[in-house]
Amino acid sequence: GDTNPHERMRIEKDGKVGIGVNDPDTTLEVFSTSTQQKWSYDGSNYSTMAVASTGATTIANSRGDITLDSAGDISLDAGGDNIFFKTGGTYRLDIFNSSGDFYIQTKTSSKDLIFRQSGGTETLRLTDAGHVEVKDNLLLKSDAAVLKFGVDSDVSLTHVHNNGLLLNTSKKIM
Repeated sequence: GDTNPHERMRIEKDGKVGIGVNDPDTTLEVFSTSTQQKWSYDGSNYSTMAVASTGATTIANSRGDITLDSAGDISLDAGGDNIFFKTGGTYRLDIFNSSGDFYIQTKTSSKDLIFRQSGGTETLRLTDAGHVEVKDNLLLKSDAAVLKFGVDSDVSLTHVHNNGLLLNTSKKIM
């Protein structure tokens, strides 16, 4: 075998530790072209972390859930403006910024975006066909609320405080 010693770990005078690197620039620096960290409970229950040559970071586990538990806020800060959600390896939801506007978009074709209460009761559905479905009541909290219909908003219902509804701003509906 190899009888020449090889440095595998370095501890600097200031306490910085390097594994696979001889000039650590932080408390712990690990260099490897494969998995850099592995946290194990036993031989079959573990999590790993790897940083690719592109800088992309992957945290994976052998089974079970990954839980983020914080006494403070949890921030997702995507410099590329997109946050993607996947299940079973398939993209399901995309949250992104475009020209200052905020978007939430399903990534699976012909699927709806559904909002539920904590008990599982569906309250709002945005359908793939462009419909908005509300479970029970739609509340417009304004004494001058307007519902507009049509591509050019040629039909409208306007709430007039203490007076009822106006159809197209001229016909009173009691």
